[in-house]
Amino acid sequence: MHGSRCSPSDRLLNGPQSPPSTGSAAQSVLSMNDPLKRRGTGSHMQFGPTSFWSYAPDAGQDPGSSTGSDAVNNLPPDDGITTDLLPGDYVEWARHLPRDLRITKKVHDTALALFGAYYAPWCMAVDMPAFLRDMEICNLVAKTPTTQPILRRTSNYSPLLHNCALRLGVHFNRDVWPELASMMDGLISKHCASMLIEETDDPNLSTPKALALYAACLNLRNEESAQKTGYIHFGMAFACVQALGVNLNCRHLVESGQITRQDQALRNSSYWTLFQQDLLRAICAGRPFMLRATSDIHLPLIDADADQEPWLSPFSNVSVNGRNSLRSSVFHWTAKLACLLRQVVDIALSTNYDGLNRDLQVTDLISKLDAWQRDQPLPNPQAHPVPHLLVMHMLFHLTYIYLLRPYFRASLDIAPSAAQRCQQATNEISELLKTFDEIHGLRNAVATIMIFGMVTIRLLVLVSDSTLSMTDSANGLDECIGYMDEIGEPVRSNHGYVDDTEAFQSPYMA
Repeated sequence: MHGSRCSPSDRLLNGPQSPPSTGSAAQSVLSMNDPLKRRGTGSHMQFGPTSFWSYAPDAGQDPGSSTGSDAVNNLPPDDGITTDLLPGDYVEWARHLPRDLRITKKVHDTALALFGAYYAPWCMAVDMPAFLRDMEICNLVAKTPTTQPILRRTSNYSPLLHNCALRLGVHFNRDVWPELASMMDGLISKHCASMLIEETDDPNLSTPKALALYAACLNLRNEESAQKTGYIHFGMAFACVQALGVNLNCRHLVESGQITRQDQALRNSSYWTLFQQDLLRAICAGRPFMLRATSDIHLPLIDADADQEPWLSPFSNVSVNGRNSLRSSVFHWTAKLACLLRQVVDIALSTNYDGLNRDLQVTDLISKLDAWQRDQPLPNPQAHPVPHLLVMHMLFHLTYIYLLRPYFRASLDIAPSAAQRCQQATNEISELLKTFDEIHGLRNAVATIMIFGMVTIRLLVLVSDSTLSMTDSANGLDECIGYMDEIGEPVRSNHGYVDDTEAFQSPYMA
C-alpha cells in the first residue's frame, strides 16, 4: 500500500505532511491535552479544550484498560479473519432486518451484491468485502456456546448499515421487485430509526457511514419532504465524524500504541468518504459544506489487493464482470479530485475575490486539473468501464464545467477558450454516459449531477452567439432530457435486470 504527501500549500490536493516526531517528553504533553479520548472499551471520541470531558482520564492511560482496536464494537481490521462454521453453526442473516419483511436469502444476497457493485465503491461508501465478512461474524449462531464476547458491530458492519445497504440494493432492481421495494419503503424508515439511538450511544467507524446511507434511503421516499429529511439526517453523519474525531490526525495514537496503523487507515478512509459525500451533497443542495476545507488527514491509501478484487454484478449480461475492481485507486484519485472541486467551489464561484485575483486562481486550478488528469493512472475508462471509474471521469469533466462556466461569455486568457473547454467537457460526459448506459444501464449510475451540469452548457450554447453548432447543441439538450427520462422512468430496455420473482414469492419471515 502507498499514499502521498505534499507541501502545506497543496495540502488538500496531495495529502498532508506528517508532523515530525517530537520525542517522549512532547508525547507525554500531547497525551495530557489530546482531544481524542477513549472511555472504557468504546471508540475514541473528540473533546476540545473547552470541554470538561477533555480533563477526564483517558482509558489509554489506565494500565488496566484495553488498548489497540475497540474491544466491544470494533473488530481488529484483519483481512484474514473469516467465519469458519462448525457442524450445527449457522449465520442468522436476517437477524437485524424488519420482522415483517418478506424476503428470501437469495433476494437478500442479490440486493447486497447490486449495492456492492453500483453504490458501495463510489466514494468507498462501504468496504464491501469487509462488510460481508463482518456480517457473517456478527450474525454467527454457534451450536456450542462460546466464552468470547458476541460482536454486534465492527468498523465495517452494523445492523443499521446492513438495513440501509439492503434498501439501496433493492432500489437498483425495483422494477423486478416492486412489491419488495414498496414494502421496504414502509418498513425501513421506522425500523432504522429505532437503531439510531443504540448505534449513536456507542458510535464506531461504521456509524457515520451508516447514518449517511440512512439519509440516502430517506431520499428515496415518494414524499415531498424526502429531500429535506434526507439532508437533515445526513448532517448527523458529520456530527458523528466530529464526535469520533475522524476529522483529526491520529498519528500520535499510532506512535503511542493506542491504535494500529490499520485503525488509522480506517479512520482516514472514513474521513475521505464523508468529505466527498459532503462535497457532492452541498453542491446538489446549493448549501454550505459541513466539513472544513483544510485537513491534515492523509489521503486514502492505495491497496493493490483491493484493486485486484474482481468487480461483480448479478446482472448476467454485464461484460465487465470479473475485471479488476480498481476500487482503492479510484477512491484515492477521486479524493484528490474532490479537493480540487472543493477549491473550484470555494474560489471560482465565490464573490470574495476581485476579477484579476479570481482569474489567476482559475488558471492555477486549470493547471492542477490538467496535472490530475496527467498523473492519474486510469486515463481511459471506456477500456475498463467499471461504474465507479466511469463516474470519476465524469466528475473530472464536471469540475472543469464548474470552473469555467462563469467565463462562458466572459474573457479569460486561455486557449482553447472557456466556452470551448466547457463544450468539450460536456461532450466527454455524454460519451461516458453512453458507455455507462450500454454496459450497466443509466438507472444504476450516480449521474444526475453530471447530467444537470451538461444541461447548463447546452443551454448556454443555445442562447449565446457562439460559432458552435446550434443544431448539435439542441440535439445534445434533447439527449440530456432523454437521460433524465430514463433515470426517472421504469426500465423498458434490457440491461440484464435480475428476475427473481419466484424467489421473492417464497417469503422468509425475519
